[in-house]
Amino acid sequence: MNKTLGITVNYSCLSWAFLDNEQESPILHTGVRVFQPSVINLGSGVNEESHLALRTKYRNARNSASRRQYRKLLLLRLLIENKMCPCPISAWILWKNKGIFPTKVLEDWLNLNPYDLRVKGLSQKLKLPELGRVLYHLAQRRGKLVSKRNCHNNDESIFMHGDSKTKRLGLYATQIQQNKGFTLGQHLASFQHTKHSSFKQ
Repeated sequence: MNKTLGITVNYSCLSWAFLDNEQESPILHTGVRVFQPSVINLGSGVNEESHLALRTKYRNARNSASRRQYRKLLLLRLLIENKMCPCPISAWILWKNKGIFPTKVLEDWLNLNPYDLRVKGLSQKLKLPELGRVLYHLAQRRGKLVSKRNCHNNDESIFMHGDSKTKRLGLYATQIQQNKGFTLGQHLASFQHTKHSSFKQ
């Protein structure tokens, strides 16, 4: 009995055929089993990503957002306790426990321009609520949002040189202003904008 079993394994399927070489029509049985692919964007090179990696990315994003919100909550309470924020502690507790943000209480305080306050603080003493607004803004904007894929080489990264496509300035552009005697706050305040519009690039 001269029979052959052929099997072909691919990324997402397994094909098989059973042949009888002694018969005129040698094909006895054929079949295929299709599996769910273990990656998304299959065949797209660097864009391929496993389901595990995708779940990990989303989980890390959730954890990062949770830590950021918790950090701002703790800072806001510290500012309230030191009279650097006009929000009463009862409104803070309501926000922490039920997620109700005290918009009406903090509206005027949040509308203070932190960049203008940073420039103002170089020549005169800031009031406690003004200093608290600057500190809260620094907590909101701490860190850098730059893709790790673009940071393999620090000298050629978006963080250092900026990005011409999005008109994002890099660290070198900021250092040039600092070498001229400007602080980072003064440099950022120079990009003035009108209300309800984005900063000029």
